Amino acid sequence: MELGAEKDPVVHNRLPLDKVEVVQRVIDEQRSQRAVLVFAVGVPYGWVKAIPGVKDVSETTKDELANLDTKDNDGKFPCIVTQEGEGIRGLNYRSPKNQLGLCMIILTPFTHDRLRTQGLKRVGRFTD
Repeated sequence: MELGAEKDPVVHNRLPLDKVEVVQRVIDEQRSQRAVLVFAVGVPYGWVKAIPGVKDVSETTKDELANLDTKDNDGKFPCIVTQEGEGIRGLNYRSPKNQLGLCMIILTPFTHDRLRTQGLKRVGRFTD
């Protein structure tokens, strides 16, 4: 694959993420290795937003989103939560220095195919 080419997302795990405790455990496990992007709307969005160390995409800058391979003050990689709209369209989430790239957790279904296509292409772009 040529440098800078987009990759199709790969689903590594399908987990029963219907309880806040399970969601928090998975996020914490992943943050020890790489940055995490969580897509959620409604109640699940609220669960994730309440987890310590999680930031809404609106609380970040484009520069931060392009360098998610830097650990936060808590010694873990960043976790960003986003909903439909601005956090999915037009933003790139990058972790160019982390060989594991990013982890995207999808807690709720996308409401339409176009949003799904855009959402899944937020992670795995630019070969990171």
